[in-house]
Amino acid sequence: MTTENILCSVVIPAYNCEKYISETILSALSQSHQNLEIIVIDDCSKDATSRIILDAQKKDSRVICRKNPCNLGVAITRNRGISLASGEYIAFLDCDDIWLPEKIERQLELMQSRNCDVCYTSYELFDQSGAGFRRQYIVPEETDFKRLLKENVIGCSSAVIKADLAKKHSMNPDYAHEDYVYWLELLSGGAKACGLTDILTRYRVRPESRSGNKIKAAGNRWIVYRKFLKYNFFKSLRLFCAYAFNSLKKRGRS
Repeated sequence: MTTENILCSVVIPAYNCEKYISETILSALSQSHQNLEIIVIDDCSKDATSRIILDAQKKDSRVICRKNPCNLGVAITRNRGISLASGEYIAFLDCDDIWLPEKIERQLELMQSRNCDVCYTSYELFDQSGAGFRRQYIVPEETDFKRLLKENVIGCSSAVIKADLAKKHSMNPDYAHEDYVYWLELLSGGAKACGLTDILTRYRVRPESRSGNKIKAAGNRWIVYRKFLKYNFFKSLRLFCAYAFNSLKKRGRS
């Protein structure tokens, strides 16, 4: 089944990312699947991010620039992007991450052939300079709610979702791991998730980013088990141990 006529909306929340946002937008514009609208929402950046987004919009009409009235945070900004999206599918891309050229095309083909609601890809981690470590994470070909409890295999910048499903849910700003809570909510409701084992997404790890602070990330995962899922202490501890083991294993992969 051909996918070239399918409109995919790309949602990019942007905040103080003047060093990276041009490369991120370019990676979206350079997709082999060209039928895209790229919704970039500036969350009241204090640097040149807004100007760079406006420049990108002038160069390519597929770029849609929006600005929040005040700093709202990444969860609410993504929710706003979802509400603005007019595509049949919605893809998330963080303002410092990068897509490989065939990512969206490959995902749409897989979602059409397997009738899945969420699609994610394997990814590569690299440092802020782009020249440092290149640790790889290879995802399973499918996941479900039970597996996701122990290991989040869905990287936010790798995800594509059916728009009608995405618009029925919203990311919860009460949780630092708002995307993980979002996947749990979708999959607990019966959404089918499938993965591409090829590396099609590149994640930039910065010292100030959430992904760069492992201790804080562990604490936030515990909060998800206890507060969002309302699991008792012992079930939360069992899941947390599985999460910690998988996190250590992930960091050891190369």
